Amino acid sequence: FCQYAPVSTFNSITSVVIEPLKDMLNAIKDSRPHIRDAANDLLKAFLKLITNREDTTRKELYLFIYSKAKGDFHSGDPNALNASILIIEGLRTYSQSDFPQEQYAETCENVFKAGENKNLQVKKSLVALIPRLASNSTLTFVSKYLKHSMGFIIDFITKRAGKEKGVGFLTLGQPVSYTHLRAHETLRYLVCRLLLEKK
Repeated sequence: FCQYAPVSTFNSITSVVIEPLKDMLNAIKDSRPHIRDAANDLLKAFLKLITNREDTTRKELYLFIYSKAKGDFHSGDPNALNASILIIEGLRTYSQSDFPQEQYAETCENVFKAGENKNLQVKKSLVALIPRLASNSTLTFVSKYLKHSMGFIIDFITKRAGKEKGVGFLTLGQPVSYTHLRAHETLRYLVCRLLLEKK
């Protein structure tokens, strides 16, 4: 409905959105991949829908979703941690301009803390999120989180095999839109450039 009937869907859900939204966010915590992934796809479609509509409730909805993800970062439950990272990835994709800078730092601290969890799915989701964090606030990311994130990705690659290792390599090669860098520059090139600058 979000994709194919956006106007009617938007008009229907904005007045009664909180309860369905809670159900959607809870479903992302499900340990069953097919339910988790379907709920995550639904959240992204919903975020895309409200991002493309001018509405006074948009920022309120973003903050509500963010507060739910933020709360679950302290749960210790791998499914909840993974859900929080997936939710942050969706928010950072569709609504970064609606968030103040201090929430960017808070988000980075929370997600990298979650990366200490030993659960493989949590680590995979964080690896996939890193390029999005880098593109949202490049200067802050480079100055505060680049070294840690690259160490996390490299550690992930060296401890995995097959498809799991490929997730890390894909992250290293993903283009990121840096405001002060060439458009095609990637995390890997960025690290090499920074290392050369230090010589």
